[in-house]
Amino acid sequence: MIPLPFGLNAAAIRLVALVAGFAVASVGGWVVRGWLADRDLAALTADIERNRAEAFKAGREIERNQQEVVNHALRTQNDSLAGIAAGLRADLERLRQRPERPAAAAGVSAAAQPACPGATGAELFRSDAEFLAREAARADDIRAGLVACYAVIDGLQ
Repeated sequence: MIPLPFGLNAAAIRLVALVAGFAVASVGGWVVRGWLADRDLAALTADIERNRAEAFKAGREIERNQQEVVNHALRTQNDSLAGIAAGLRADLERLRQRPERPAAAAGVSAAAQPACPGATGAELFRSDAEFLAREAARADDIRAGLVACYAVIDGLQ
């Protein structure tokens, strides 16, 4: 039998070898587990980034479609407002041929006078007819805005 140094016997050497083997296996397992965790983390990070990119792309597409709906509604409203403004200008030009309200008719008398001039729509004085034409155009402007709002809301749903 070969004498062992430091007074160690074979059982002690086996125990040291077993502990060293266990330590090496533990460290190796820890390193391999770290590599696997890093690989899984990288795959998870890549998956999250891919999903984020897809969601961003889908969100941009939704935003683009919604903006097209809004732009179409605004173009329609602007066209309508331009038509209303042109109609108002034409109406006001036509109304300039009407007579002005006489000074005596400016105050409202206590007794109704159905036979007075300017009492029917065809006989309205210029200032009265212009007021009504402007109010009608203002109402049309508001209606065009409402129609545009409805178009946007309906288009976004």
